[in-house]
Amino acid sequence: MHGLSTSLSRKLAVQAGEEDGAEIEPGATEEPGLRQWLSRRTGEA
Repeated sequence: MHGLSTSLSRKLAVQAGEEDGAEIEPGATEEPGLRQWLSRRTGEA
């Protein structure tokens, strides 16, 4: 699953965005990263 965001990579991206003065969506780091979200899926549609 290389290239998929993790919670840590999202937190780092938010920190970098804040340092650059970017507008950050509220709660941007509260949910799991895509990698964690996919690993929790059970295959149900």
